[in-house]
Amino acid sequence: MKTGDAPRNYWRDHVPVAGISFVLFVLCFIPVILVTWASLSTAVPRPGNSTLGHFTLAHFVSLITPSAATAF
Repeated sequence: MKTGDAPRNYWRDHVPVAGISFVLFVLCFIPVILVTWASLSTAVPRPGNSTLGHFTLAHFVSLITPSAATAF
């Protein structure tokens, strides 16, 4: 191996990893972010709704009621 090939080998080894990491981010982490945002927001994130709403924890109040505790 020549010393002049080192940068080329570096990019050839690391570009596929970066591409796969980007695809993994898009397929896994963006849906998690959107579901978390939807659970904490007052506005429903759907096409045509341009408002972001406000963040609230009121959606989780129903989980601590006595009837919800017996459901589990």
